[in-house]
Amino acid sequence: MVHRLAVVVLVVSCAAAAADSKEDAKAANVRGMQLYGKKDYAAAAKEFRAAIAAQPEFVLAHYNLASMAALLGDKATVIAELTWLRDSKDPAARKVLDKAPTDPDLKSMIDDPAVRALVTPDCSSICSRELADCGKSCSSRDCMHSACDLPREDCSDGCKLGMTADARTRMRAWLAGPLKGHDNDVAAMRAAAIESHRPSPDGPRFTAFIKNQFAFTCVLEWAPSGAPAALTSCAAGDKKWQADDARIALQCTLSTKQKVDHCEGKFTLSSGDFHDEGRFVLERALK
Repeated sequence: MVHRLAVVVLVVSCAAAAADSKEDAKAANVRGMQLYGKKDYAAAAKEFRAAIAAQPEFVLAHYNLASMAALLGDKATVIAELTWLRDSKDPAARKVLDKAPTDPDLKSMIDDPAVRALVTPDCSSICSRELADCGKSCSSRDCMHSACDLPREDCSDGCKLGMTADARTRMRAWLAGPLKGHDNDVAAMRAAAIESHRPSPDGPRFTAFIKNQFAFTCVLEWAPSGAPAALTSCAAGDKKWQADDARIALQCTLSTKQKVDHCEGKFTLSSGDFHDEGRFVLERALK
């Protein structure tokens, strides 16, 4: 009985010590925030370090220390704290890192390549969260399935191409449409569309339709930027017309001033002895 009592006392003592450490960490973090409000960044950083010493897994204190270090020009500490947050398994760490790129306290450091790499989540981690969340508002399997289609396209294709989160957003906008398009300088700007297909050995993953008098259908390739990269295997509705070369590279320009994402590629429009230079154009309006 004596030994069992000793164990119980030890467990209770450890729990009490842990609770005390947590409270000490919270108090130090509060003091740090008060000093931050007074713009005493060095003293605030000292309090955030004390909070971390009392509770090493205190996510907010690590982020606050990174912020103070940025304000003090201490790049080494910024990188060390952001690295800790990136490697943490606590979901709260990912949440604070998500706000880092727009946090004014980190502005002086955010364009540093080493810092930017730490606060920019890789494609696979974003996709994991999106696929975990998609369809939660639906109860039926059909609804959940359709709700997850677009994230799956982003993840399976965008991530393989090394797209950033911004590039995947651009790709998603192209897929969502609506689009405009034409195939030469004479044809009026008419409708276009991009369709995605489930991976199949018998068909292309993405198809572009340019709906004009030639009604071209092409296989679409994506660029790492999230824009269309090329049109291949283009076939007209009227089989006597052809588009050469076999692979038509697209040059894309994202213009926020003109509010348009514009892609075009030169090709030769042919039918029998007729050959003329033309352009395939795909456009989407920026919201």
